[in-house]
Amino acid sequence: MTKLFTNDQYVLRFEARLISQNKDEHNRKFIISFFCGDDTIQVFQNADKNSGIWGGKFLERKKHDHKTEGRYLIDTDFQIGSIVSLGVYNFQLLKADDFTVNYMR
Repeated sequence: MTKLFTNDQYVLRFEARLISQNKDEHNRKFIISFFCGDDTIQVFQNADKNSGIWGGKFLERKKHDHKTEGRYLIDTDFQIGSIVSLGVYNFQLLKADDFTVNYMR
């Protein structure tokens, strides 16, 4: 409960791209939000004009399992350039907003 009350206002936001076998999907951009209060993650998709892809919520806000360590993902698992597995999707983190960069330091 202490973590929830002290870190609830912190949201880390990363720009990411989808890693896929389909080359057309490499250009899809996403915003991954990590909520520090309860370690939940939500993913939104950015839509380009005339791309045929709808923007909006891509993955619901929930906790995601770490694939190799048998625990949930935490804030230290998110580093710029790393690959994060969320469900059946793999994302490469490209950049972060200023608040997130300062928080990660």
